[in-house]
Amino acid sequence: GVNGDGWMNGAPGGTGHRRLSSRAMSERSSVFDVNKPPHVLPQSVQQVLAHTASCYVSLKETLTTLILNATFDEDPHPMSRDGPPNRLLQKLLRELQAIDTLMRMIQLPFAKGVAVRWMGF
Repeated sequence: GVNGDGWMNGAPGGTGHRRLSSRAMSERSSVFDVNKPPHVLPQSVQQVLAHTASCYVSLKETLTTLILNATFDEDPHPMSRDGPPNRLLQKLLRELQAIDTLMRMIQLPFAKGVAVRWMGF
């Protein structure tokens, strides 16, 4: 049967796998259809896209600075940096739960139904 979140439990004696009911799939696809161009998205998703676009440069600069300061190295590129760790900064970030907060901020647009390809970055 279908439970409250739209998932169907496997048939008795079956594999026990769960799948979305057809009703729940049609409801979710209306908001989370990655094939829809941005001009036909719900207003709430368009607002998330606009806000994400307005914060992108600032967020990217902040993440780059954090990555560069988390290690000691002469390499200015955050993706190839490979120096010894800045243990004090890493400890402070961990104690402040900064990484968890940043990850929630980064994941928020996707949790609201935004596809990466709609962002245009």
